[in-house]
Amino acid sequence: MEYLEFKTNYPKESHEIGLATSALLKSIGEAVKDGFQPSADIPAIITSAVLNLASAIQGYDKLPEEFKGESVNAAMGIIAPIGVGAQELLNSLKKKEEI
Repeated sequence: MEYLEFKTNYPKESHEIGLATSALLKSIGEAVKDGFQPSADIPAIITSAVLNLASAIQGYDKLPEEFKGESVNAAMGIIAPIGVGAQELLNSLKKKEEI
């Protein structure tokens, strides 16, 4: 398969929200890769959500401005990192099924 390189600039706040969400998805994958253990996994997931998302949403009020200016780049700033985190979560779930 051949790949093409695509470069773009993401607005800061949009990208931070995407990265934080991606980190949360990755932590869910890490938590469940050895089977879901509520007493251990739920606190780890909540901690990840608080640590990652809390700082990222501080710039939430700037999102309308980012979407007004360059809506595609703002959306991609959120979506691109989430795609990476979702893929890692799916990979963790697949590995769990193989065990």
